[in-house]
Amino acid sequence: MKQKIKQNSIIISIIIVFILLFSLNIANGATGSIYLSLKGKSTARATGRYEFNNKDVFKIVKNNESGTVENDDGTVIYCLRGGPGFGSESYDNTVINYTQYFDIKNPDSITGAYRNQLPGDSTTYNELVWVLDHIYNPKAETMDEYLERAGIWSSSKFRNGTIPEDEVKDIVEVIEQVAIWYFTNPDGEYHNNYTDRIELEVNDQNLTDKYDLDLVDGEIDTIYSYLVEGAINAVTNDGFTYETN
Repeated sequence: MKQKIKQNSIIISIIIVFILLFSLNIANGATGSIYLSLKGKSTARATGRYEFNNKDVFKIVKNNESGTVENDDGTVIYCLRGGPGFGSESYDNTVINYTQYFDIKNPDSITGAYRNQLPGDSTTYNELVWVLDHIYNPKAETMDEYLERAGIWSSSKFRNGTIPEDEVKDIVEVIEQVAIWYFTNPDGEYHNNYTDRIELEVNDQNLTDKYDLDLVDGEIDTIYSYLVEGAINAVTNDGFTYETN
């Protein structure tokens, strides 16, 4: 299972790297191009509008060339860096053709302005890769398996059915997005100043309040800490480094 997670997160990270860097509005899609838009052409997800630090944490979905959203194939698409790409300009009814793909585990192949959007120091770069290797991978594991490895008890509302599965999925994706931004946005509005806690809202309501979660050992903080503090510890104490493919 671990190897599958690592391999597929490389695939996910390839998508991640380009999505947030730059968009190329090219009439004729190049080989391997992908058409993307915000879900519903808006900043809301299926289960609500999620915000961190008054910033929308939207969902990016695949489209065909006519702009029709494709069926969900399990691919989860994240913003590598908050700011560039979707959200930095008008995105209503916008479908963008992305044509550049890079392997984040081979940074020497990432050139020019694209590379400048990634962490410049090796420590932070390795921490980012660790996060991408440990985010939820729907093609290799169930959500329950992911929550277990993130340290969530089986009795948790996230795992016992109290919170609907589609809501749990959106919450996890939002947490993971902000965890990625922790390392790619070292300051500014998209950066969370803490490694062990995070405040999120859905439809202008604090998630902890909405689900009556524990303020000290809440699931949201636990998952976020698993990723951010886990990455820092793996690189600083365990000597984790990315593996060039």
